[in-house]
Amino acid sequence: MMGEPHYASRLPTSRKGWLHLLQQRGLRPRKALGQHFLLDQHIVQRIVQVADVAPGDVVIEIGPGLGIL
Repeated sequence: MMGEPHYASRLPTSRKGWLHLLQQRGLRPRKALGQHFLLDQHIVQRIVQVADVAPGDVVIEIGPGLGIL
């Protein structure tokens, strides 16, 4: 993906991997609190395409998510 941070290749690629990473950090998403985390790289790529993000653009991801964008 264009503009992908150097650490992106080390991010989990599965739901189970993400949950394990969160658990290591003492975090647990709770559906009862309406917490949903974007994990699917295909959806991330589509959001970036639709947003027409270009190199040099400043993008701020708002929310308590995982910062995947």
